[in-house]
Amino acid sequence: MTQQIKPDALTRMMTEHGQITEKAAFFRQALPVIKMGKNHDQINSFAAFLNEFIVSHFKYEEDAIFPRILERGDGQDIDFIRSLKADHVRILALVEDFFVKLDELLVQENPSLIESLSAKGVEIVTQTLQHAQTEDERLIPLVRIHFPGTMTSGTP
Repeated sequence: MTQQIKPDALTRMMTEHGQITEKAAFFRQALPVIKMGKNHDQINSFAAFLNEFIVSHFKYEEDAIFPRILERGDGQDIDFIRSLKADHVRILALVEDFFVKLDELLVQENPSLIESLSAKGVEIVTQTLQHAQTEDERLIPLVRIHFPGTMTSGTP
């Protein structure tokens, strides 16, 4: 049976989308600085962002939102959710690779590894922003359909 969604859970999804978009836009600007070998704190901040927002948000969607839409949706809805899940797998693989490179950097600081981390971070941010835009445009309307009465009329 699908997990019951509380009204504030959907607000959580919308709030996190806003936070992810805002933080990702910040890191899109900050990550090139890392490429020059400066501001290692930015790397740690980005790693925290990945854990706090990307990994946990994807898990939330897959545990609380997607199952209900898969259960109640039509063929197009199901295909869309499957494509979002494929995005999650692809982005999480990039995140995992980022953390592997970060562990290597902790063992031995290396300018090429810093550049590699920066490039991986930019790739994660770019794909995450594209994914979030798709979800905002197509997932939110599905949530309104498949979770009736859980959102205030006219607001996410």
